[in-house]
Amino acid sequence: MTSTGFEFHWSPSGIADAEASDSPKPDFANLDGRHVYLRTVQPGDYVALQMMETQGEAAMRWRFRGHTPSPEQWLATLWNGVLAQFLVISKRTNEPQGLLYAYNTSQQDRHTYFAALKFNLRERSPLMILGTAIFVEYLFKCWDFKTLYMEVPAFNFEQFSSGLGKYFTIEGRLRDNYICGGRWWDLLILAIRRDNWDHRAQSLLSVAQSPKAAQVRLRMPPGLESERA
Repeated sequence: MTSTGFEFHWSPSGIADAEASDSPKPDFANLDGRHVYLRTVQPGDYVALQMMETQGEAAMRWRFRGHTPSPEQWLATLWNGVLAQFLVISKRTNEPQGLLYAYNTSQQDRHTYFAALKFNLRERSPLMILGTAIFVEYLFKCWDFKTLYMEVPAFNFEQFSSGLGKYFTIEGRLRDNYICGGRWWDLLILAIRRDNWDHRAQSLLSVAQSPKAAQVRLRMPPGLESERA
């Protein structure tokens, strides 16, 4: 019995049979990128996240838009309707760069919405773009979605605009739908389609994803040690 509670049975013939098999292997999603990695949100993150969402410029641009919910209300909304949620962590500093989450999922219609919050809005860095690419790939590999949607106020569109026509399209525009800073803005509905992403995103993913897969070491009987990737 191992420390994890699982017992592994090893036989040389079993390894040989597995190596000889030509059966396809799953192409699993990888959250560990070259410059950033995605980590799940933990209770220890709650206080910092609530302050980030309810103070400063992000408080006006993000989902509460000036409203200051109680800690209990804020926590309830953090997970309400959420399919998957991660912090984007810089590998160089180990500091959170932003938040990504998928919500309003329709399994029947094979689509979901996702949102991205960059914590330091004034920092010119590609780390959130790289983290978002990893997240999009994760959503497409874990679920059979045809389309991912983003709701983006027009004043936020500039930070995504370089990907228009390559990675996503503008699916719709709700005119004068969003008030911020004392004026009305259009709300854009952006769409990332699976077939286009698979065809066009490889160059972006080659920068975002780690060049090496994680290594798993198996302890074999004495004299027959082996390492498998």
